[in-house]
Amino acid sequence: MRKILLYAGILSIFALSCTPIAKLEPNQKNSFLKFYAETNQMEAQDVQVVEDGYVIVAWYNSSSSVLIKTDLLGNKLWAVSLDNFLAKSIAIVSDGYIIAGDGINTQTASQTFMQLIKTNQVDGTITGTATFGNGSQFGAAVTNGASNSLFALGYSANDSVMLHNYDANLNRQWQRAYAATTTSQTIIEENNLLHFLTYTKVNNSLALHFTRAAYDAESPTTNLPLFNEVSIADTKAELSETAAGYAVCQTIRQTNNQTKVGIAYVSNGVLGSEYILNEGEFAEGNYLAGSVIDTGTGLLVAYATNRHPNPQDASRTDYDLALTEVNFDGTPTNTGIALSYGGIGDEIPVRVRKTNDGGYLILGNSTNSKGAKQLFLLKTNNQGLLEE
Repeated sequence: MRKILLYAGILSIFALSCTPIAKLEPNQKNSFLKFYAETNQMEAQDVQVVEDGYVIVAWYNSSSSVLIKTDLLGNKLWAVSLDNFLAKSIAIVSDGYIIAGDGINTQTASQTFMQLIKTNQVDGTITGTATFGNGSQFGAAVTNGASNSLFALGYSANDSVMLHNYDANLNRQWQRAYAATTTSQTIIEENNLLHFLTYTKVNNSLALHFTRAAYDAESPTTNLPLFNEVSIADTKAELSETAAGYAVCQTIRQTNNQTKVGIAYVSNGVLGSEYILNEGEFAEGNYLAGSVIDTGTGLLVAYATNRHPNPQDASRTDYDLALTEVNFDGTPTNTGIALSYGGIGDEIPVRVRKTNDGGYLILGNSTNSKGAKQLFLLKTNNQGLLEE
C-alpha cells in the first residue's frame, strides 16, 4: 500500500491556526485537502455533493451542530450553527437541505427526540422543522424518494426502529415501527423499497441485518443477517448502493480482540459474499470501517488503521486514513487504489462520495496528540491521489 504522509506535526499546528493549509496544498484544480475547526471538538457526520460544491454536517460540541457549505475546491462559503441538535445525515431537495438528527430538549438535556431541519441553499437559514417523540427518540438518516418526498429513519430507547415519510415541506405522511435496537446512518430508496441496516441485541452482543421494507409494509420484507460468524464491534455500518446490489462496510471484532473491516455484498435481498478485508499481510493492527462506494469496477473502501509497517513508525499507535479498492465480493484487486494518508494524530474517515468530475471525496475526523478534533475534507482524483 502506498503511504502518503501529511507534513510532520501538521495536525497539531492546525489545532491552533489554519494559516499553514497553503503550505500543504498546492494550487490544485481537481484535488485538495482542507481542515475545518469551528471548535476543538468537531465530529464529522455526513457530506453531500452538489453542483457548485459540498455540504457538510458535523457536531459542533456535545449539544449543537454546524452546517458547512464549501465551493468545489473546499473553500468554506458559510457555516451555520444548529443549536440543541445533533445532526446525523443530510439530503438535498430542490429548495434546500434536509438534516436528520437528535433534537435536544432544552429543559431536560437528557431527553431527545427525532428531528428534521430544513434550510435554504443560499446561506443555511432554517426554513422548517419536524419532530417526533418527546423523550428517548433519535434521528439517524434521511434520503430522497419519488416526487420530492423524503424518508427519515430513527430509533427509540424501547428497541424499535422508526421509518417516516415526509413531503418536501416536512409534513409527515405516514410512519412505521419495526422491532430492532438501533440503526445506522444510511437509508436508500429504490423501486418503492427502502433499504437500511438494523442492529438487535443477542445475548449481550449485537447482530447486524440488511433490512428492506415496502412503503406500505407493517413489517420488513427482508431482514437478512450479516456477519453471523464474527462479533459486531459498533453500530456504525455503512450501506452503499451499487449497480447490481448493495455493499455493507462494518467494523468487526476478532477473537484476539483486534478489529477488522468486514465487507458484505447483497443482491436482490440475498447475501452474495462476506469478506474480512484486513487479513494476510495486513493481519497485524486494528482497522476501523469508515465508508464504501461503487467505483464502477469494484468497491472503494475508506477505513482507518493503526498498522504502521515502516520500522521508523513502530512506536506509533495513532490511526491513519486508508483507501483500498476491492472487487464486489470484497477480495482485493491487483491494480486498484491502495493508498494511505496520515500525520501526527488520528485520521478517521466517516463518508466517501463520488464527485461530479469522477474523483472521490472523503470526509473525516482528525485528532491531534492533545485530543483536539477537527474535520478534514479530502478530494482526490479517480486514482485516489492528490494531484500536484
